[in-house]
Order: sequence, then structure tokens, then C-alpha cells
Amino acid sequence: MKKSIALRKPTTLIVYELADILVGSAGPLKFLKRHIRHEGFDGKEVTYPFDWGVLERGYSVAVLIHDPVVDKIALVEQFRPAIKGTIFELVAGTLTPGEDPIACLKHEIFEEAALTVKLGQFQLISSVYLSPGGTSEKMWVYYTTVSGLGDDGALSGLVNEGECTKKHIIPVEEAFEMVRLGIICDAKTVLALLWLKDQSKK
Repeated sequence: MKKSIALRKPTTLIVYELADILVGSAGPLKFLKRHIRHEGFDGKEVTYPFDWGVLERGYSVAVLIHDPVVDKIALVEQFRPAIKGTIFELVAGTLTPGEDPIACLKHEIFEEAALTVKLGQFQLISSVYLSPGGTSEKMWVYYTTVSGLGDDGALSGLVNEGECTKKHIIPVEEAFEMVRLGIICDAKTVLALLWLKDQSKK
């Protein structure tokens, strides 16, 4: 039996003042200049001599699609303007306000991977802030299983939604090696694959 461990939790610090100025926007992204004063870890007030640049992007979801019979996964290779190139990723999508995360995932899985997954077949891996030093975006990462992953190399994505994608069917062991070598270097995808590797040891 595992020994119970008392886990640390983040400290709740009081925010005394918060003021945002919208600098610009593009698609779902809002660029803010944020002035903030808050309580410090020593109980004293912290005031910064500058404003913070903050990217507001809302919430998003992603899913690791796995066929356990053949032990392969489906990833998409997508062109990302921010890095001026392509990157291997989980199927993912941005949530609109009030949208059900699973409904969003099912839509994205069909759109990006041409696959259908039944409701209730999603397991939450984790919810994470992607880059809290500059953005408030929070993502929920899921795992799901399918029977058959479709065609390797299939093209997908809607250009009018900013998508240029290609589906890759990858053996799980190859994906683990791609993570080790830095070929798969997208944070959410690395997280999901390390989780899958941990599950395989149990």
C-alpha cells in the first residue's frame, strides 16, 4: 500500500488592484497591458515598476487518441505561424464560452482526424496552464480509445479556421522515442505521452 503524502498547495495571495488595457486582438487572442498590485509571500504589498503584457486566450481542450489493439496513436502535424513551421500535436481545440469540452473534442476529432468517438469514452489526464508567465490560457487534456485510426498521412483542417494539418498514425513506442529525442516537443503532447508511458508500467 502506498504511503499517504501531504501535498503542498499554492498560496492564495490577495489582489489589491487590477487594471487591464486592451492593446490589440487577433482571432481568439486578446493582448492586454495589465497593472496589478498584490500581497506578497511575506504579507507585504507588491507593486511592480512596470505593466505586464498578458495574452488572453480563454480555455482549450486536447485529446490523445489511442488504438490499444495495435498500440498506435493519432497525432496531427500542423503549421504554426508563431514558430514559422510544423509541429506534431494532439488533436485540440479552443472552447467557446459555455461550450461543453467533450462536445468540442468530438467535433475536433472528426474535423482533424476524421474519427468518431462515443460520449463517455474520455478520461481526463490533467488540466494545465500552458505558459502562465504570459498567458492565462488553461487546457484540459484527455485520453480516448478508438478501434481503427484511419489513414496515415491524411490531410485535414479548415484553412478559414487557421488550420493546415496532416494526420500521423504512430506506434506508441516510436512516439515515446520521438519525445526522448525532442522530435515531439509540443508541451501538451509530451504531457499526454508521458502519462501514457506511466500508465503502461502499471
